[in-house]
Amino acid sequence: MRLPRLHSRIAVAAIGLLLAGLMPGSPVTATNLKPAATGSTQPAVLYTDIASGPITGGENNKGIYLSIFGKNFGTSAGMGVSTRVFVGGVEVDNYRYLGTSDVSGASGIQRITVQLGSLGSPTLGTALPIDVKVNGVDSNTDIQFTPNPGNIYFVSNLSGNNATGVANDINHPYRNVQLPGIGNNGVSGCPISAGNQSATTAGVWGLVRPGDFIVMRGGTWTDLARDDFFLRAQNKSGTAPTGASDSGPISVIGYPTEDVFINMDHNANALVEGGISSADGARQALGCGSWITVADLRLESGGREGMITTQAGYANPAGSHWRVVNNELTAATANNNSVAKGAGVSGSGIGEIYYGNYIHDVYGGNPNAHENHGFYIDGSGSYDIAYNWIRNIVGGNGINVYGSSGTDPDNIRFHHNVVNGVGKHGLNIADGSTHDLYFYDNLVYNIADYCVRFNTDSLSGSGAKVWGNTFYNCGTVRDDFGYDAVVVNTWGDLPPSLSSLYDNILVSSTTGPTYFGGSSIGAIDSNLYYGTSDTDTYSSDPHAVVANPLFTSTTPGSENFALQAGSHAVNAGTALVSSLLQSTRDLSLDVTRPQGGVYDIGAYELSDSATPPPTPTTFHPIKPVRLLDTRHNNGLSGPLQANTPACFQIAGRDVIPAGATAVTGNLTVTDETEMWAVYLGPDPIAYPSTSTLNFRKGDVTPNGVTVALGTGSPGSGPAGYLCATYMSGQGNTTALVFDATGFFTPDNTGATYHPVTPVRLLDTRNGNGLSAPLHANTPACFSVAGRGGVPVGATAVTGNLTVTDETDMWAIYLGPDPMASPTTSTLNFVRGDIKPNNVTVALGTGAPGSGPAGYLCATYMSQPGNTTSLVFDVTGFFTADLTGARFVPVTPVRLLDTRSSNGLSAPLQANTPACFSVARRGGVPVGATAVTGNLTVTDETDMWAIALGPDPIAHPTTSTLNFVRGDIRANGVAVKLGTGVSGSGPAGHLCATYMSSPGNTTSLVFDVTGYFVP
Repeated sequence: MRLPRLHSRIAVAAIGLLLAGLMPGSPVTATNLKPAATGSTQPAVLYTDIASGPITGGENNKGIYLSIFGKNFGTSAGMGVSTRVFVGGVEVDNYRYLGTSDVSGASGIQRITVQLGSLGSPTLGTALPIDVKVNGVDSNTDIQFTPNPGNIYFVSNLSGNNATGVANDINHPYRNVQLPGIGNNGVSGCPISAGNQSATTAGVWGLVRPGDFIVMRGGTWTDLARDDFFLRAQNKSGTAPTGASDSGPISVIGYPTEDVFINMDHNANALVEGGISSADGARQALGCGSWITVADLRLESGGREGMITTQAGYANPAGSHWRVVNNELTAATANNNSVAKGAGVSGSGIGEIYYGNYIHDVYGGNPNAHENHGFYIDGSGSYDIAYNWIRNIVGGNGINVYGSSGTDPDNIRFHHNVVNGVGKHGLNIADGSTHDLYFYDNLVYNIADYCVRFNTDSLSGSGAKVWGNTFYNCGTVRDDFGYDAVVVNTWGDLPPSLSSLYDNILVSSTTGPTYFGGSSIGAIDSNLYYGTSDTDTYSSDPHAVVANPLFTSTTPGSENFALQAGSHAVNAGTALVSSLLQSTRDLSLDVTRPQGGVYDIGAYELSDSATPPPTPTTFHPIKPVRLLDTRHNNGLSGPLQANTPACFQIAGRDVIPAGATAVTGNLTVTDETEMWAVYLGPDPIAYPSTSTLNFRKGDVTPNGVTVALGTGSPGSGPAGYLCATYMSGQGNTTALVFDATGFFTPDNTGATYHPVTPVRLLDTRNGNGLSAPLHANTPACFSVAGRGGVPVGATAVTGNLTVTDETDMWAIYLGPDPMASPTTSTLNFVRGDIKPNNVTVALGTGAPGSGPAGYLCATYMSQPGNTTSLVFDVTGFFTADLTGARFVPVTPVRLLDTRSSNGLSAPLQANTPACFSVARRGGVPVGATAVTGNLTVTDETDMWAIALGPDPIAHPTTSTLNFVRGDIRANGVAVKLGTGVSGSGPAGHLCATYMSSPGNTTSLVFDVTGYFVP
C-alpha cells in the first residue's frame, strides 16, 4: 500500500520513516524496530484479516481469500512448498502472497495470503484451527477460521458495471461499493430484507447480506455515497457466523496483492464527511451497522469523521463487532479541515478488533485543538487494539480514550503497538475512562507532549494498567499543562488500586526535566528511568532502576529499542505484571515473556538465545599482585586525564588467565591534581553514573573492589580489561594503582561463596585476634578459619579492614603471607585518620612462605617505632567446593542515593536502621544471596561510621565505613542480603545504620557491581 500520490510532498518528507516491505514501488524504510536476535524459529500465527467466510464461490469457485499474519513464515520462494497452510488439518487450495506485511511490518510481521478452497467440506459454522507449517514445523493452532455461507461480490472501478455484475464471478464485477441512493432501514432489529436494493440504485451494498464479501479490485476510488462517506452501513448488519445462511459479518476487503486506494481527499472535495462508517445513531439503536469487517485497504480521508468510524456502537443492541485489520489509514487532507475530529479508527462498540493497521500522516485543521487521532475510543464496549503502527499523528493523540459519545470507555486492551511522532500525547487516558484499561507491550516515542496523560476522575474496578511499555523522547515540543514530564496526571490523585505503572522504561527528552508530573499517578513499581536530572518524582517507586536502558540504537531514522546485553532493564521487572504478560510475546513478537522466570522492564524481552543468561563464576584467590601503577608505566604509560577513559589489561597477566571475567583487588588514587572521583569498571565511559572511589586533593585513598572485566562487545572495553575514568575538571590528572587479589572464571574450577552476617575477628585495641597494636614493618598473623562462622578449610574471606590510633601515616598490607616489606598495599592513610577498606583476600595455606593455614597476616608499613591499631570484620568466606554461591559480575549501577530518593526517600537518621531493596534491581535477581558493590557516605552532619548488612540493627558491633565530618568517603563491600526470616531484613534487601549522636543525618550512595547466586 502506497502513500497517496497527490500528497507527494508529504511522502517525500516522511520517506525515511516509512515501513519496510510495502507493496511494490513503495519507499523502503531505514527504521528497524525488531530485536537484535530472535528467540524462536517456530512459525507463530498472530491474527488473520478475516475470521470467517465462504469456502465455495468466488474466483474459480474456490472460496474467499484469507491472509494470515505472524512470524517465521519463511521466504516467498517456499510458498506452497516449504511453507504450507492448513485449516482444520486440510491444506488450502492455492497461495497468493508470502512476504513482509505491507502494513504491520514495523515489528517484522509477515503475511501469507491463500485462497481456501473446499477444506474437505467441513461442517459450516465450526471454527477450525489454522496451522502454518514451515519445513515440517507446526505453528501454534489457537487462531481459528470458521467456514460459513456467503456470496463474494467483486467490484472494480475500471471494468465494473452495476447492471451486469454477477455474484461470485471475478470476470463480471460491479462498479460501486455503495451509491448515495441507498435507503434508510427504519425497522426494529434491522432485518435483512429491509435493506435490499438493486445494485443500480445502491451499488453492491444493496445486494449484500450477512456472511457476504465485497472484494475491491485495485485502483483509486473517489466515490461519495450515503451521507458523503465512501461507505455507510446505514441499513444493514452482519451477524456472528453460525453456519446458517444469512449469518456472518459483512466484509469489505481488498483483492490480494492489488493496491486498493480509497481517496476521500478533503482538499479536492470539501463535501467529504469520512471514509467508512457505521450507521447513524438512530439506525444503530435499531440494530444496524454491526458485525462489519474492513481489511486490506488503503484509505485517505480528511473529512470530519476520519477514516473508519464505528459511531455509537455502544447503543447498538447487536453490539458493534467491527473487525478492522491490515489497512493503511491516512488523513493528510485534513490539514485544511478545522472540524476534523475523528481518527484512523474511532467510535465505540462491543467486540471491536483493530489489528495490524498502519495509521499515519493524520492532520487536523485546528492546530490548537489536536482532535484528530490515531485511535479514538469514545464510549463503552470491548476493544482489542494490537500490532498497529501509529506514526506522524500531527493532529492529535496516538490513542485518545475520551467518553464523548454518552457512555464511558472501558474494557480496552492496547498492546503490541508502535506509536511514533505524535503532535499531542502518546496515550491519552481522559474524561470518562473507567475500568479494565490495559496498555502493555507498546513502544511510544518522539512525542510532542506527554507519552502518557491521565485526565480522569472516573476510574473504577481494575482501573488503568500501564505495564511493560517503552516511552522514549517524550515532551519534545509541547507542554500543555506545564509539567514537562513523561507521564502526567492533570486531574486529581489516582489511588494505587485504580492506576498502576509497572515495568515501563521512561526516557525523557532533553527538554523534559521530570518523569512524573501533576497529581499522584497511583502505584508505581519496577520502572527504569533515564535521560534527565529528575531525582524526585519516582521516589515512590520501591524498585526504581536508574540507568541507561542500553537500547540497540536511538539514531533518528534507524531506531531499535530492543535491549542490549548488559541492560539494567533485564531481569529487573516485577511479577506483578504476570496477569497480562505471562507467556505473551514481547513487542518484537519473537520472544516469549518472561525469559528466565523474571520479566525485563520495557516493551522488549531480551531473548535467552540472543544473549545467554549470565554464567555464574567461581573464585580463585591469589597472593596480591600489582597490575597497574601509572607512576611506573605499569599497565598504563602515564597518569589519567580527567574525563578520558583509560583501559588496562588484567586477564592474561601474571597468574590471571585469559578467560577470567571479573577480579577482586585494591584500587588506590594518588598524586591527583584536584579532587573528586574515579570510576572503575568493564566499560570505557567518559561520564559515568557510578563511582568507585571518592577523594580530596592530596589524599592517598584506596578502595577494595570486585569488578567485571570488559567483554569486547559493543560498548564494553576490550575483553579481559578494566577501564578507569578520573571524574574531575578538564586538564586535571591523577596517578592510579591497582593490586589484584583474586579472579573469577565462568566454570566450577574455583571456590564458592558463603556470606555471613558481619562479625569482628580482629580488634587489637581489646586483644581480639591479636593482643597488641601492630609495630611498623613487623608482620602479625591472626586466625580466621574456625572463628565467626568461617570453617576450617576456607580458602579466602571477604571483610572490612579498619586502621585507627596510628602514630604516623602510611599503609597496611593484608594477605596470606607474613611480609615485612610488601610490594602491594591494602589500605593507605594519614596520621589521625580512621579509615576502612573492603578486602577479598586469600587465607594462609601453611605452606613454606605462607602464613599459618586459615590465618591472615598484616603489616604496618611505616617508620620503625610506629604502631597502629587494626580492626577486621569478616562478611563471608570461600570454600574450594560447590557448596556455596557463585558470582555474576554486572556493569556498575546505582541502587541507592538518598539525595535523589533512589532506594530510600530521605537521609539516614543516626542509630535508625533503614533497609532498601536490591534484588530485582540493576540486574540482581530474586534468589541472590549476597552482592558486591561500593558504599559512599556524603553530606554527614557529624562523624563516625556506617554499618551495612542484611539485618536492621540500631547499634551494630561491626562497621563498614568510618569517616570524619565533611568527608566524602567510599568503601567496597561484599555483603549478605536480607533473608526475610525473623531478625533479618526483608528478603533481597540491605540495611544501613548511621552510627552517630542522636539527631545527626547523612546521605548514602550504593552502586552494585555483582551478585552471588546458589
